[in-house]
Amino acid sequence: MSLFRRGDVWWCQVYRDGVRHQFSTGTGNRRQAEAVEDKFKRELHAKAFGLVDFDPTITIGTLVAHYMAKGKPSVYHTERIKQFLPCFADVQANRLTRGALADYRNQRLSGGVKDATVNRDLSVLRRVLNWSIDEQLIPANPLGRLKLARERRFHRPIMSVREEQQVLAAAPEYLRNFIIAALDLGMRKGELLGQRNEHIDFDRNLLAVSRSKTPEGDARELPFTARVREILLKLHKPSGVVFTFQGQPILDNKKGWAATLKRAGVRHFRVHDLRHTANVRWLESGTMADVRMALLGHMSAGRVHDRYTHISIHEKRAAMARLEAWYKQQLDQLKGENNGTAESSTANATGCSETE
Repeated sequence: MSLFRRGDVWWCQVYRDGVRHQFSTGTGNRRQAEAVEDKFKRELHAKAFGLVDFDPTITIGTLVAHYMAKGKPSVYHTERIKQFLPCFADVQANRLTRGALADYRNQRLSGGVKDATVNRDLSVLRRVLNWSIDEQLIPANPLGRLKLARERRFHRPIMSVREEQQVLAAAPEYLRNFIIAALDLGMRKGELLGQRNEHIDFDRNLLAVSRSKTPEGDARELPFTARVREILLKLHKPSGVVFTFQGQPILDNKKGWAATLKRAGVRHFRVHDLRHTANVRWLESGTMADVRMALLGHMSAGRVHDRYTHISIHEKRAAMARLEAWYKQQLDQLKGENNGTAESSTANATGCSETE
């Protein structure tokens, strides 16, 4: 008999797989003790077969709290969570409906954001729910078959060499170094801010990306241009991240970027547009698509075995050499235009003086 009394309290003794489990039921009532025993046996059985009793009232807010504590969220995920959590924090996970998601989308769209932005929010919410399944917090993901809205493609501005010169002239030194590296290497903002000195080989003139957004971009090797080499040598330390501000790693440079664009008097650019600009410059300087994709660290599942994943360092160096030649040509052309404008202004001023 598994139930027995000790004094006025019923105790339970259960064997499972040769292991004895003995505990107090905490009650002197036989019927209540039997209920406690039955519940304990069911829990043991569920654990033996990998079954879990899920909490049907668990909320999205609770799941997010677990994810933030144990799921190692990135800065990107944290920012997206800040957007959707106020709307879904008190919603039970098993009551999350398409109607609630549609209401959230309409609310966000009315605030001026685009479908693409809402898609990013819902993708992170879906990620949190998938993580919660793995952690056995919920039995299923209510967003598992959610179809995101189709996104329209928008034109992204490409920074001209003239605009680049204006921006560099207005930028503080720490940001100027970052901008030049982004334009010549095509690395993502996070990749550049996380780039470590230990992964730079000055003898071979190569930089190995320390940490990429995608696994395919990890440790890809990039030759660097002469002006990037000069910056890397100037900032080089035995270890630690390359780009710092007042000796500390840069967590974000949005405010400095916005202030620099305002001082420069140029149109609006996102920091990520520097990466698009690098891609277009490689294109205009004659670099083939496969080499550009290898430099940028792009790869889709269907192209795992395509040629561009095996692009040699020689081809990458050639691409950087073409970029430097293209950039020099653009600078010379810009200087010629500026000199022509200056000479025209001088001639007009002289003509006016003679007329007078």
